[in-house]
Amino acid sequence: MMNRENISIVLGGIAIARGIAIGPAHKVSTSRFPHKVPQYNIPGEDLNREIKRFRRACEKAKKDLQNVVERVEKEVGSHEADIIRPQIMMVEDPTLVTEVEEIIIEKNINCESAVEETIERFEKMIESLDDHYLRERNSDIRDAGRRILSQLLFVDGDFGAEIDQPVIVVAKHLLPSLTVHLEREKVLAFATEKGGYNSHAAILARSMGIPAVTGLQDICNKVVNGDEIIIDGNEGKAVLKPSEKTIKAVRKKEEQFHAEENAVIAHVGDPTDTRDGRHLSIRANIGRFADIEKALEYQAEGVGLYRTEFNYMSRNTLPDEDELVEEYADIARKFSKQGGEVCLRLLDIGGDKFPPAIPLAHEDNPFIGQRGLRLMLNHIPDLMLPQLRAIIKASRYGKVALLYPMVTSVDDLEAALDLFERAKSQLISEKFNISEKIKQGIMIEVPSCVPILEDLLDNSDFATVGTNDFVQYLLAADRNSAKMIDAYDPYEPAVMRMLGLIAEKAAGKNKPVSICGEMGGDVSLLPVFLGLGYDSLSVNVQAIPYLREAARKISVKDCKNLTHKVLKAKRSEEIKELVRKFRARQDYHEELQSVGL
Repeated sequence: MMNRENISIVLGGIAIARGIAIGPAHKVSTSRFPHKVPQYNIPGEDLNREIKRFRRACEKAKKDLQNVVERVEKEVGSHEADIIRPQIMMVEDPTLVTEVEEIIIEKNINCESAVEETIERFEKMIESLDDHYLRERNSDIRDAGRRILSQLLFVDGDFGAEIDQPVIVVAKHLLPSLTVHLEREKVLAFATEKGGYNSHAAILARSMGIPAVTGLQDICNKVVNGDEIIIDGNEGKAVLKPSEKTIKAVRKKEEQFHAEENAVIAHVGDPTDTRDGRHLSIRANIGRFADIEKALEYQAEGVGLYRTEFNYMSRNTLPDEDELVEEYADIARKFSKQGGEVCLRLLDIGGDKFPPAIPLAHEDNPFIGQRGLRLMLNHIPDLMLPQLRAIIKASRYGKVALLYPMVTSVDDLEAALDLFERAKSQLISEKFNISEKIKQGIMIEVPSCVPILEDLLDNSDFATVGTNDFVQYLLAADRNSAKMIDAYDPYEPAVMRMLGLIAEKAAGKNKPVSICGEMGGDVSLLPVFLGLGYDSLSVNVQAIPYLREAARKISVKDCKNLTHKVLKAKRSEEIKELVRKFRARQDYHEELQSVGL
């Protein structure tokens, strides 16, 4: 009999969501369509009836997806629900609908076959494009086709056998709607062959708190349902058919991981001061309703970024001013109890966010098109003024600040500030009592802001570096593309030097500047930020306890010494090594303290 040790396989991949899981594999199908699609001829006199059948299927698929979006928004969050919304647009897309109907008429074939042919054409066309972002959206087309065909063929999507126990889900790639359809308590981890850190599966896995690893080559052919496997979302690897010895070791590692996590959270209320007395302000990024309670639990010092897209992305009509006031006042009240400020970002749509109630023209590259403040200045009466009025009104209920996204010029910023004054004047004329000055800040996401930063700061109260987009634009690397994983590197010297320049310019103007986004949540980079002069971070709520713990271990003096070396480095690997050695020294220092040395 062969020893299990001899058949164990270790696969390396990309860690996309923290955690460790051990359990049976459960493979799910992500093939294009539910099963073999039938093809047959339709008599000419029945073609109109066949087209009507197709349209009914599209309408049912749309309602099905709307139900998924509502459930995800309620159980997970608005940001995660946004991942599914493009599929709603796809099932009612005029180009897709017209092409299917033309194939039905021209070939006298059934609508199922016409849908299959159309989706395959769309997929091939998009795969041939140079646009990485559009290629990443192929999963939306595949999922939309599956939805329509499921209605026509009266099946439930054929995602595989129903899950009746906790499992590790194994797939080539996870379709967005499949990910959210799975019952959370029955999913131990995700293991996929394809996808990047910012893929749909990664975003959802992190939001749902599920360990996940992607880039696991040929895992679907290397496991069968029921095989026991290990997923390590901390180190980015999978162990197939592990030995009892390996399982025992990983169980111990898993227990240690949870014990360390609980120990960090237990001290979340301790002061966030460095060893030499510098206070680090850590605030929360709020992208879903569950984040609000968690941020309060972790005692965040306010909200550094509240995504106001919440109330726009899940509806077919625009929210009115009163609804917006109620929403903003509610979060302002909650954080005012602990003295926290809530920074409301002006509606930031475009790019990959398309609210159903706001028709936006197609753009070949929407990430450098009409988005953020640019877009809002073209929607003054219907979007910008009502939101500005609501923010001013909500300031009566707590400390509120306003953040302008995607600022690219002094002209745009001054136009926004003028509109704010217009909104304020309107409310004053309506006898509304404006309690206090609302601070207004800029989001630094476009590198062209940096040379003119002093001019922008002359017109604003504070600045926030939106690192997700800033790195993307600075390095010309699409953060949503799996093929750009290596190119999208926040540790690049160009990124570090630009962040240093921003901090220097803000200090020269005596204006506060903070770090926001995924970089801010990277504990390894905390000493670099402190050394550069940043003492305020706005991060995802899960990172707050870890950043607080890390800050207590270091001194600003040591951080400045590190940063001096980082700014001289010529390669990202040099910076990563400098940061790694710094962390190792701090851990050693802590060990000496723990034994009284």
